[in-house]
Amino acid sequence: KKLFGLGFWTGSGNQQTITGVGFQTDLFWNIRDRYYGQNNYWVDSSRGLTGSNSVFIETNTDDAEEDFPQDNIVSVNSDGFVISNGTWLNSPGGHRFMAICSRYAGGTTASNSNGNVTTTTQVDHSGCASIVTYTGTGSAGATIGHGLSKKPALVLFKRRNGTKHWMLVTDIPQLNEKYLNPNRTMDAEAGLYQGSRSFSNNATSTTFYLEGATEMNGSDYTIVAYFFARCDGYIDVKEYEGTGTTDGPYIALNHTPAYVWIKRLDADASWPYFLKNQK
Repeated sequence: KKLFGLGFWTGSGNQQTITGVGFQTDLFWNIRDRYYGQNNYWVDSSRGLTGSNSVFIETNTDDAEEDFPQDNIVSVNSDGFVISNGTWLNSPGGHRFMAICSRYAGGTTASNSNGNVTTTTQVDHSGCASIVTYTGTGSAGATIGHGLSKKPALVLFKRRNGTKHWMLVTDIPQLNEKYLNPNRTMDAEAGLYQGSRSFSNNATSTTFYLEGATEMNGSDYTIVAYFFARCDGYIDVKEYEGTGTTDGPYIALNHTPAYVWIKRLDADASWPYFLKNQK
């Protein structure tokens, strides 16, 4: 089953249906106005996707979760979604919009008690990506169930009920004991993992051990975490060393990517992304 797709449209000021995605979307990544500097909205069916229930967080800010005004996403369907006449996602006058779309379980969630903190999970059909919500404990030693069918390779954490930086952790060698903040340009930072712990030994096929950092485990913080495992034909996580030449390094992946997200690890730098068949 198709699990990842792209949506593109030009703002009209009138309600419009976007087609060609190929499935019913559960997570919109970086839904935004492509040419007018709009923030990068993340909206998903675990937290609230459509109509007056829709809420968003932004990957380029540390802001708390907010209600989406104007009922911007009216509905989703088997091949796309409907955008309201609200100006946030449908401004006329040359505004061109995009949405990176993922399929999970149609908004169907489950309670997960594999860890000592109960989570609510929504897992995609591959078993390699999940949306996880929970409340932090404020101390190291908490474990959460992620619902994946295998050990995760990358996790994004974001506080929902207040301001706090995003946190990205992964198992690639240069980040196995460090972290990144996707809403900042900073290089990889140490100090997250205590003792001999690292991403690799904090992650298991059923749970993830939470450090005491407030980004992933603040006391009474409501948190959403996006878990990803490597999956042939779908998801991969790699690192490489740049050469500074136009004929740069070749990075072998387990599939032909439709979306690539890149971050320099050893210096401050932005977070460029690249799309296949971008319109």
